Amino acid sequence: MLPVILFIFSLILLWIIQKKVSKRLDIPGPKGVHIFGNAFELSSQTPYVQLHKWSKKYGGVFKIQIFNEEIVVLNENDAVREALLSEDFAGRPYSWRTNFSTPGGYKDIAFRDSSQGWKKLRKIAHRGLKQFGDGMDRIALLASDEIQDCIMRFKSNGETPFDPREAVEKCIANIMSSLLVGESIDDNSEDYHSVRFIVESDKRIAPSGPGAELDMFPWLRFFGNESYKILKETVVKRNKLFSSWMEKTEYKMNLHSDDSRSVCEVLQQHHKQGDITKDEVYGVLQDLLIAGIATTSTTLKAFLLILVNKPDVQKKIQAEIDNVIGDGRLPTFADRHNMPYSQAAVFEILRYSTTTTLSIPHKTLCDTSVGGYKVPRGTMVLMNLWALHHDEKYFDEPYEFKVERFLDDNGKCLSAHERKSFLPFGIGKRECLGEAMAKLRMFLFITSLLQKLDILPQDKNNPPDPDPTKFEYSITNLPGPFNIVVKNRENEK
Repeated sequence: MLPVILFIFSLILLWIIQKKVSKRLDIPGPKGVHIFGNAFELSSQTPYVQLHKWSKKYGGVFKIQIFNEEIVVLNENDAVREALLSEDFAGRPYSWRTNFSTPGGYKDIAFRDSSQGWKKLRKIAHRGLKQFGDGMDRIALLASDEIQDCIMRFKSNGETPFDPREAVEKCIANIMSSLLVGESIDDNSEDYHSVRFIVESDKRIAPSGPGAELDMFPWLRFFGNESYKILKETVVKRNKLFSSWMEKTEYKMNLHSDDSRSVCEVLQQHHKQGDITKDEVYGVLQDLLIAGIATTSTTLKAFLLILVNKPDVQKKIQAEIDNVIGDGRLPTFADRHNMPYSQAAVFEILRYSTTTTLSIPHKTLCDTSVGGYKVPRGTMVLMNLWALHHDEKYFDEPYEFKVERFLDDNGKCLSAHERKSFLPFGIGKRECLGEAMAKLRMFLFITSLLQKLDILPQDKNNPPDPDPTKFEYSITNLPGPFNIVVKNRENEK
């Protein structure tokens, strides 16, 4: 009974505050209701779809109101690029959940405001990734073994239908652990289960869905809130995991004196020099671990759904593999230059599924403007990447999977400046640090898999639905359970 009373009291308090706050934004948008604003007009499962629909009525820049807060939503290519390329929009709004679950309270890169400290930390993290080389040969070698292991996991099912999602997650998790700490993780180890728990619990800090109530009413944590219990357990597991990783790193560093061999070693070196704190070390590790596993594995799961629904796409990729690589060696990242269709298929799944539909919310750091509208300092801004990637102005039949939209008339892959309204990794100050590595992992996974196997639906007359609007909305757009069947390709027999 007490939580209900407190909830009602909080709503009344919010209503009083709302009455006292004058309207700040002279921007069009859907009219909400008293106290709640547009909160109950947004589906917790597909808020990005409703925002996209509103953009057709109110334009590429509009506002919504969630309780007493007005939020600017950008849904159009020019407006999103204008904001992302301006440091005015490089802040992050406060969230009780992210503050609680981020080491030291925002001592990371993803959720921290742009500042000198943030820029220094990002530069150090970039150095940790850069040590693998511009050509990324080392990360390709790390990835190749894990991908081949994943293929063997697939093959071990014979022709029995199976859900591939766990095997994909294991593959990407081990690639990331090799990158971060210099070694893969045994499937049955405590470390592996901790990694899975940390990545899985990340959905509890999504803008909407389970856990969102804690941002509005943090006191719910005192009354058995399930999301709070999970976040609290996540913090414990994370600290224990990263502590053990840094101990291993210290031991390895004492054994050799040559160049760094993992991201942890770079972070440890800067920590010893007093450049960054332990919380910042943990913050970088958490960002790279979650982003590296969640985004890439989710996109690859979505691609498997496409493959069982689009056998013609699968055959075209395989034909390109046979022509460029054959079956006598494994694919390399350098092969992408001679495999425009396969490269375009990676771009199209990034567009079609839009793994991070609303990205991470931004905040204005000063009074500014976007799309001709004034936006005050401290305003939350949402970048609706789903709307960009499904804009009929740039993509005909945007809800169809068409690899050819990323190919020119000569069959060559479109260059970066030709790929309009396409920002899966963002741009500007907050551009994803791991973009190049993500593309590498996806290209190698797809080409290595289809070099060896045919991917088929359990029931060819009823393949699993690949519609991303039916996925589970979270920090990433998660495909639900589905089964596939794999068979050795004829040239593998």
